[in-house]
Amino acid sequence: MTVLALAARAVRQLLENSGLVASDVDAVLFCHTNPTSVLAAPASIPSELKRQFGLKRAVGFSISQQNCASIVCALQLLRSLFWRNPAWQNVLIVSADKSFLESWRGLGTYAIQSDGALALWVRRGHGHNRVHHIVTRTESIYYQGAAKSAQLGQRLAMNYPVIAHGLIERVVRESGWSMEQVGAVLPMNANLSALQRVIELLGIPPDRMFTRNVGAVGHVFACDPFINFIDRFAATAEKSADKAVLYFSSSSGSFAGLSIADVRGFAAAAS
Repeated sequence: MTVLALAARAVRQLLENSGLVASDVDAVLFCHTNPTSVLAAPASIPSELKRQFGLKRAVGFSISQQNCASIVCALQLLRSLFWRNPAWQNVLIVSADKSFLESWRGLGTYAIQSDGALALWVRRGHGHNRVHHIVTRTESIYYQGAAKSAQLGQRLAMNYPVIAHGLIERVVRESGWSMEQVGAVLPMNANLSALQRVIELLGIPPDRMFTRNVGAVGHVFACDPFINFIDRFAATAEKSADKAVLYFSSSSGSFAGLSIADVRGFAAAAS
């Protein structure tokens, strides 16, 4: 299945199951990790999604070079776009990627890469699942990603827990929450042992970090934390956790975290 087909399947599932009407979509934001997860010019995945689903009034564009933290970059940008376009009410954020090479699926003890896609419906002023606060951090020394030297790879591995600890702590603190108030942590499906140590040091009960998909789903590039959010909350409309933290990271030095308040059942789709 192509990257476009994965993205289209996620959008189709969302439109069929969420109640969102195609004619009400104001914009489509596509984000990805791999440079191969785009179409050859002049075609583009946003334009193809607009054509396939009749998103006639929607504008469309893409975000790249933030790799596995690109969805958070899209959400940051969307805040500015909502301010600049007060008539906008509904936006689709779509992310899709495939493993660059089959030989790259296994990333040692770090992760197993999977092919997949995610479609998020972001609605202005919605009362539930509100993006409360966003924090990003860029370590530019790692910009080469998977192509960086072995020495830099070892340096990132040693610094990763420190970066993750500082970023999650900052998200919680700047959200005005205590660690005890965090009902769920939705991480990347990668580097599990390091994140388990981080959660322990932060004083968050370990059972609040959702880890089931690390082996069951694998690392789906930028999609992981929201896929985990869906699987953690979408099966029930019950209010089982009022506050959640999502954590994103990439081997190219992009890190991000966000807090979600008033958590309820989630309108999204993954494929």
